[in-house]
Amino acid sequence: MAPPVASVKIEDPSVAINVPKKPIGLFDWQTEENAKPVTTPAKSKTIQPTPTAGAWLDRLFASTGYKDQKDFVRRHAPEDDLVRRCLAALNTSGGIMTPAAFSNVADIPAARLDGLIARIQRLLNVDGYEILTFSRSENRIELNVPKLKRQFDLD
Repeated sequence: MAPPVASVKIEDPSVAINVPKKPIGLFDWQTEENAKPVTTPAKSKTIQPTPTAGAWLDRLFASTGYKDQKDFVRRHAPEDDLVRRCLAALNTSGGIMTPAAFSNVADIPAARLDGLIARIQRLLNVDGYEILTFSRSENRIELNVPKLKRQFDLD
């Protein structure tokens, strides 16, 4: 074996790079004097039902048909404020929403959505009337408000 040989150390020449203080962007031609501040409205997760929605929702929760159905479903019945939040979310969108939009607006975790919709369907879909439908293949949740009002005698 040969003894180790010292290698020649070669130094790289240093290179000076000028970095701008502010990155050059798409709208750099716009001066600060001409720039207008952009404000965005705060996003609110709470759903404020319309006055008409609030009226029929109040009548729904006070109706004997709803109370009887809730007694029938018993242990698996969802809480009234959760049902109200879900129905108000669907009503504000015209009765049809995608599952992703529904879970976002109603503030429900997407993992719990299928089970929750099934529980609300057991509560509202009485005697074969499809008041609340959920279709993954069509990617939509639909609330039929006229059928709901007719079924629970809200008119």
